[in-house]
Amino acid sequence: MPAAIDAGTTGVVNVHNGETITFVSRSFPGRLQIDRRALKHGEVRVVDRSDDGWGEYVRGAIIAWLEVASAAGRPIADLPGMNVELVSDLPVGAGLSSSASLTVLIALIFDTFGQTALGPEHWAKIGQRAENETVGVACGLMDHFAASYGKQNHALFLDTHTLAYEWIPFSPEPYVLVVIDSGKRRSLRHSAYNDRLNEVEQALSWIRRHRPTLTHLGALRPEEWAAIRPLLPESAPLRRVDHIVAENDRVLKARDALRSGDLRTFAALLTATHRSLQSLFEVTRPEIDALVELLLKAPGVLGARMMGAGFGGSVLALVHRDQGPALIADVGPRYRHLTGLEAKFYRFSLGDGARERT
Repeated sequence: MPAAIDAGTTGVVNVHNGETITFVSRSFPGRLQIDRRALKHGEVRVVDRSDDGWGEYVRGAIIAWLEVASAAGRPIADLPGMNVELVSDLPVGAGLSSSASLTVLIALIFDTFGQTALGPEHWAKIGQRAENETVGVACGLMDHFAASYGKQNHALFLDTHTLAYEWIPFSPEPYVLVVIDSGKRRSLRHSAYNDRLNEVEQALSWIRRHRPTLTHLGALRPEEWAAIRPLLPESAPLRRVDHIVAENDRVLKARDALRSGDLRTFAALLTATHRSLQSLFEVTRPEIDALVELLLKAPGVLGARMMGAGFGGSVLALVHRDQGPALIADVGPRYRHLTGLEAKFYRFSLGDGARERT
């Protein structure tokens, strides 16, 4: 159950009469420049490139846009020359889906100027495709879907298999969402993220020997797993399934808790998810675990969990609005003493997804 927040990546577009489309980032060095005329022929032709890696996400999103537009039978208009400045207020590597924010933004820009009228579902698929096929991260669709479909003050109850979704109102008063950047950098390209995907696929192949019609683990109910699990040899892939089955059940309970305004149950589910990510899916880090434990002992904190795909990044906590300053004063120094890292605290609200602003 993801959500968009009131922070993200903005593309400031200035149109010109030249033959190039140039991208620069306010946060990172270098630039990426492509030939706009080649786009009509389905090609991303790089004219100049001096970025430190962020340009690969941009290039991948443009390639994916061309492929998706072609598959949808959408002709591409003549794009103008453009200078695009990328501005982000998301901390990079903190588990806040900065890559999804960027790739969905590029999909929106090219869908708009290329007049392909693809819409938000395709923007999400373009973002995922860019990361899967160009960047080399076997990520899912959830973050890109949230970046495309986010709605202010709502979470998204999403079935990533069917793409059916429902906006769930999120009104946590008197509590607020606080995101704590652990300072432990992570990049999915250089982590065990793809290893976890391989383990899950291995487990699915084993389970299908006993339930051949199972299409995906999201369809595996807890009682079915309880019956199948003893038939399989104990292994890491089975622990991954333990997490997935229980997490799907927690999402259903979290949806119901938000619908009924039961914040304590919702917060308890957040914490239970962290415990599962720590012990069963094994994607947390000692620094992240230490930060969660400090938060849970702090006054005014209802629940806390790791954010994102793991291996570093940020923690999400549900905190009483009057306890923010005390939380920072208490947890910040203790975390620094334990880890040598500086935690950064952010307060976010749930916001809208990708959109054009003039």
